[in-house]
This record gives sequence, C-alpha cells and structure tokens, in this order.
Amino acid sequence: MMYRLCAMAALFSVLLITNISELQAQISGAVFDAATGRPIYDANIMVPETTVGASSSRTGTFILQWHTFPIRVEISAVGYEPEIVTVFESTSMLHVTLSPKVYIHEEVMVENRRIDVANSRTRPIPVTSIDVQGSAGRQDASSVDLLRSEKGVYIQQTTPGQGSVYIRGRAGRDVLYLFNGLRMNPSFVRSGQNQYFGAIDPFTTRQINVFRGPVSVYYGSDALSGGVDVTPVIRSFSARNTWEGGMVTQGNFGGTGERTLHTHTSYKSPMVTWYLAGTARHFSYYRMSNQSESEQWFPYTTRIENADYNHLSYTTSLRYRINDRNQLTMVSFAGVIPDAPRIDRMIMGYSRQVEPDRTAPDLAYGSNTSPLLFSAHSVALSSSIQRSWLASANIRMGYHRLKDHRREIPFETAPNLETGETFFTQSTVTNYDENTSDQLLLSFDLLSTPTLTTLIRMGGDVSYDMVSSSRYRTDNTAAMPRQERLPRYPDGSIYMQSGLFLHANQHLTESIWLEGGMRFSYINAQLELEGIQSERGFDPFASSFTATTGSFGFTWAPISHLYFTANASSGFRAPNVADLSELGERRSRFLQVPNPDLRPERTMNLDVSVRWINEVVNAEITGYRVQYSDKIESAPTGVIIPLTDGRSLIETTNRNENSMQLWGIESSLDVKINTQLSTGFVFNYTFGELKERDGRITPVDRIPPANGRAYIRFELAEGLNLSLQSRFALSHVRLADAERQDFRINNEGTDGFIIVQLVSNWQLNEQSSVRLFADNLLDTPYREHASALDGLGRNVTVRYSFTF
Repeated sequence: MMYRLCAMAALFSVLLITNISELQAQISGAVFDAATGRPIYDANIMVPETTVGASSSRTGTFILQWHTFPIRVEISAVGYEPEIVTVFESTSMLHVTLSPKVYIHEEVMVENRRIDVANSRTRPIPVTSIDVQGSAGRQDASSVDLLRSEKGVYIQQTTPGQGSVYIRGRAGRDVLYLFNGLRMNPSFVRSGQNQYFGAIDPFTTRQINVFRGPVSVYYGSDALSGGVDVTPVIRSFSARNTWEGGMVTQGNFGGTGERTLHTHTSYKSPMVTWYLAGTARHFSYYRMSNQSESEQWFPYTTRIENADYNHLSYTTSLRYRINDRNQLTMVSFAGVIPDAPRIDRMIMGYSRQVEPDRTAPDLAYGSNTSPLLFSAHSVALSSSIQRSWLASANIRMGYHRLKDHRREIPFETAPNLETGETFFTQSTVTNYDENTSDQLLLSFDLLSTPTLTTLIRMGGDVSYDMVSSSRYRTDNTAAMPRQERLPRYPDGSIYMQSGLFLHANQHLTESIWLEGGMRFSYINAQLELEGIQSERGFDPFASSFTATTGSFGFTWAPISHLYFTANASSGFRAPNVADLSELGERRSRFLQVPNPDLRPERTMNLDVSVRWINEVVNAEITGYRVQYSDKIESAPTGVIIPLTDGRSLIETTNRNENSMQLWGIESSLDVKINTQLSTGFVFNYTFGELKERDGRITPVDRIPPANGRAYIRFELAEGLNLSLQSRFALSHVRLADAERQDFRINNEGTDGFIIVQLVSNWQLNEQSSVRLFADNLLDTPYREHASALDGLGRNVTVRYSFTF
C-alpha cells in the first residue's frame, strides 16, 4: 500500500501544474500604531486591483481569505500612511505598524516552514498549535505541562520536571522532537519514555506545534506517530528603534515549592532585532493529595522532600535584514537540569503486586538527569526570490548537543516496609551512565509557485550524530575509586541521516484542495563495537537503511466555514544506535547477536477530519487509524549456547516481528458566546491491538485512557478574566502483559479522575500583570496512566510579570 501511495503522490505532483483554479488559504495578523504600539481599529486590509479585503478589529487583528502566493497586501487607515507588504505563504503572524510619517519597509518576509501550521482550515495534516506566550490558562511547571490535555496529546510523567509526550498512543522513539525546525532526537533514543523535552524552557518558547500523525515525508526517521516542533522567541522588525524588557517571578505554594525568576530584554528596529533571556528555577518538594495511597510512596510520604531540583536556561536570538529580499536569523539556546531524582526507582510503587516479598525500593537515589542538558545553536538565511519557479529559499545550519547522564546510588542500609522502618543510608558506591549526542544539522527549503493555483515545496536535510558513551562506578572507600565498565553504547559511533522531499499543494476547484508529496531517506550507522574479546563480544560494523515515504491529502469545503479533510501518510523509524548495539550477554540468560537483515519500522496512517471555523465557533473532530508493521523486538533464534561454568544462554536477536493497529478520536470545541463569555472542551480516545509473532492479539502497552479537559472563561472587566476548567481521564483497565510487570502501574488498572482548576489573569496596568493558577481545588487523588507519581494535591501558583 505504501508503494501505491508513493506512486499516487508522484503522479499527483506531475499533474498539479495543469489545474486552473485558485488556491485559497488565509492571511491573518494585527495592525499597530508605530508611535504608541496600540492596535489600530478599522484599518483596511486590501489586495490591490481586487475587491478582496478585510478590516481590523478593536484589538487590531484581521483575517484575510486569499489563495495566490506570493501576494502584495495594502494596509491603510485614516490618519496613517498606507503600507504594502508582500506575503509568500499562508500565515497567522503578520505584524504591521502604520505611521503618518515613518515609512517602515516595502516588504515583509514570512518564514517558510515545511508544514503550514497557520492554515487551520484547508490543511489536511492535523496540527495542535500552542501559543505559549499567550497560554494564560495553562500550567507551566515544565514545558510538557503546556501540552497536558491538549487535542491529540497525552503526558506521562515518571518524575517531577520531566515527562513524555504521547501522540496517537505512542511516545519515546516513535515521536520526533524538533527545535526551531531541526531534529532534537539523539540516535540512541530508546523505546521507552524519555525525559528530553524537560530541558526546554517554557518562558522562552513562542509556539509549540504538535503534528498528529506520521510526518516522515517532511522530516524523515522517528516520526512514526507524530512530531513536536518547538519555536523559540524571535522578535519581529519594528518601524522605529525600540528597546523592551521584562521580568517574571513565579511561586508555587502547596505543590512543588517552585521559585522562578525569568528576565528578558530585546531590541527592535527596521534592520535588526535581538532577544536575550535567562531563567532560573528551583523546585523544593513534590506533594500529592493527602488522600493518596501511602504505601506506594514508602519510605516517603505524600510530600516527597527528596524531589527537589533546579532548571537553568538561556535563550538568545538575532534577526538581521541584509536587504529587502534577504535576512539572517541566529538562535542559541541551552537548558539544563543539573540533577533531579528519578522517583519511580526510589519508592515502592506497585512493586509488591509483582514481587510480594519485596520490602524496599530499588535505589537509595537514582537520577536520569545528572545532568540532562540540551543546547541548540543555529543560523538561517531566508531569501525572497520572487520568481514563479522559485519564490523563496531558506537554508538552516545547526549544532545540537544532548547530554543524557544518569547516576544511581544503592542502599547501604535499606528501609523495610514490613517493619515500618523508613530510615535508610546511602552506599559509598555510585554508578554512572553518561551518554552524549553531538549533532551537526543542515536543512534547505525551496518554495515555488509555477502557476496561480500551485504551491510546491521541496528540500532536504542532513544530520550527523556523534555518540559518546561511558559507564563507570566510583567508591570513595576503595583503593581504586573509579572502575570503568562497558558503556551502554559503543563509544564513538556515528549515525548519519539524509533525505530529499517534494510536496505540492493545489486548488482543484473553488471548494476542493489537494496536496501530496514524497521523500527518500538514507541512513548509515557505524557502530564502534569494542572487539570480539570484549564483554559485548563483537567487532565494529556498519549498517545502511533506506526508506521512501509519501502523503496525500484532500480538503472539501461544501459551504462557508465547513471543511472536510482526509489525509493518508506513511512513516518510518530506522534502527538506531540503541537497537543495533544491544548485544552480548543480557540478564544472565540471553545472548543477543546482530541481525544484518533488520529493517526500519513502518506506519501507515489514515485520518479524516471535520472542521467548522468562524468568528464564533472553532470545532474539529478527527478519526484516525495507524497500522504499525515490522516492529523491532528481541526474539529467540532457537540456538542454545553452553558456557564453561555450566550455564546455558538462549541466543536472541532483534527482528522485525510484530505489528499493531491503533484507532482513535481527537476532538475540540471552542465557542465564543459573547464578548464576556467563552467555553470549550477537548476529548481524546485511543484503542490499540498488538499482533504477536505467534498470532495472539493483545493490548498495546501504555495506551492512554480517554482523556480531555473542559473550560468556561469569563471576561469580568477590561484586563481581568477568570477561567474555571477541569482535566479528566476515564478509567483504564485494558492492560498489556508488560504493564502488569511495571511497578508504576496498578495491576487492576488506573482509576479515572476529574480535577478542578481555577485560573485568573489581571492586567494591573500597561506594564504589570498577575496570574493565579489554583490547581486540584478538591485535593483529588489521581494518576495519569503509566506515570510513577500521583498528580499534585491542592496547590496554587502565582505569577507576577513586569514589562518596560
């Protein structure tokens, strides 16, 4: 079916340029006074020499329906000098300032993204976009909190400050993370949940886009179930030289003891902008509801004092206008959690359901962030060429470093649940597991408009990942304090990915839009194994993989505001360093050997959406089906290997063994009842079946329960609003065998819950604002399925913001 899809996409791309209708999308943004910065009401936004136009609202915002790109748009208002800007694709981020005296600039260059996230009406790919800077109703203890209970997203949390993003029932290596459009995933990302997203600073993030469904046709490997793209703050050009700054302080009471200080400053002018920000955060403890089951937290209580951690980050960005058609953008970011406890290894959890005689947790202290560091540095050149065959070009180069360093300290004297003894001491031995990914990245994107009805994107990317890995043990009382051990991954391994893609959009008739494309990817892995005489027992080797992916989308608008969309796409995940290097003796029973015939995992996705979008209602419901094939699993080869000590090992190897199917619903509704009252909800549901190699059908592990949120928002006065909202999940009792062996999951399933939250935002004056976030008002004990901890008990977060 994949080859049929790719063939259809290729044929579609050839035929696109023959169509003659108009391509409809939308341009939206805001108009401001260049002198005061205030919004301009009733400004006229017109397409010259046509009757198409719009006017700005009291907040300066406007929406203009248009179809042909690039297009020149004229903005005018009584008492202001008109401006003409050139827009190269559908966007929701146009920022225009008008002045009676100052001529700003002739053209505005719109950044070219591979997926048009602004076009929510006719874009077939389902996208959930989070405006972080305007997310007044969301919790932001960490970046993953911004995505809780959003459409098509579920969050699983192993420990405070971290969490994995689930998209269409899958997480870990099945989800591709991007930072500013460049790959964030390291080549050793594993099958389970990962903590990497916790390094992102929510205070310096402008937008998070969640791509629901495979997007390998754009970004290559790892995008099996979807992707997450984080966009940092990058200031726009201004008509006049402007210096801005601000400070945010935030504190939590009763939940984590958070204390946060964030500062930022920026400069804007017609030619150059820059932004500099820093954030320092400290979390003192983690307190759950007093009604939570106490035995799970042994040897701690529902308030875990040993859950303290820090988060530090900086972000800087610079945008320089070289001339009217070229601009340069540079971004530098680093976020670090120096050390945060991995609580699931330090508490009993549900371990006695699996091991009834267990009396103590695994570790006195464990951390998978010692440190967790992610840094990203990139430079991008954007050019407006304004030719039918090439409208714009973008090239981006970057360097990403991700440190996944862990440490474990066993008990010297262990606590005992049977006796009730909670006192324990830590051993003098510490085990370290340090893995680092250094990625060099390059991507380029070209945008072409060969006819008035055709938009073609093409481009490619390359990533070169160098893996450093070490594992050792220290003992301050030993004669040799440091003892080297076999690293988790072969130190010095190289993992290279590359690909080329072509994607086209076409307006077929007045109410029908089509889009489709394909991508070819090539992956090469060089595993620097330690040799046949080493503990792992294998010599270095190299493997190469290829994959061709495609997508085809359809949108139909039978009447105004109503849109039907369908999207078919394929995804893949090539075997990475973690898959290829899990070799040698494992768990004292198995001997893992290489498999030269290992293939990439693949998905086929089909989703259908109905959308109703106007000034009052924004609604969407999407149904999807994802078919996974060639899933990589460790399987016995049938060979038994006798050892000289009398033991025997079962030989195993990674194979493309299993397949699974996922079905689900993603839905949302936002209604603006009047200028003072709005309401809405989100509801997500996923169902999954795994087909084992012996033909058995079993539940897919860690499938999220049905979940969502509902809210009602009141505008009490100018600058003062109040929101009452709830997050909920239904009970989840359909467990996989692996979940019943997981200490974090109750064998009887996870109970459903409803928690109530209250959010208030008060604009004190033009420079100051206060936000209050009251969480879990009823102090309800609850747990997100597969998380290691219950959610926070009743707590309050207060934020004060000051700008100048």
